Amino acid sequence: MDLTDRQIALWSLLFSLAAFAVSLVALFVSLYAIRRSNKNSSVATLVTLNEGFRQAWQRFLEAKNEQVAQYEFSELLNLFELACAIQSEHSLVGVSRELAEAYIKDSWELLSNSEDAKKRIRVTLTTPKTFNYIRQFLGKKYCSSLLEPPTSPIPKE
Repeated sequence: MDLTDRQIALWSLLFSLAAFAVSLVALFVSLYAIRRSNKNSSVATLVTLNEGFRQAWQRFLEAKNEQVAQYEFSELLNLFELACAIQSEHSLVGVSRELAEAYIKDSWELLSNSEDAKKRIRVTLTTPKTFNYIRQFLGKKYCSSLLEPPTSPIPKE
């Protein structure tokens, strides 16, 4: 069977179009898989943060003395800083992002209304960059002067 140049060109075009269609399907499948993977990763990160906060709060509330309580509170604030950094870089998506944001804001509001927490926060502020991600994420509405960076190192009490 002899094929003419025109028939070869037609078959070549058909195979190219078929390959293009398969490529498009593969692209959409890949995008769907990436989207699902991002959601799964977000849920895993949220669960890990939730467990971290649960344990941090428990350690703080069960502290046996003031020194241990201040240490555990500082660790709790470090976890807030980490959660705010994760939120700031948009690592969480969808419902996970909404839940994390609500938890951070609600918890921070409780802390900012507590005189004990305010004293403990002031002790932890050692440089102008301390808790920078909390400041960036929560903004002035939630932080007010509570996290105002010190102009000089704050002496430990």
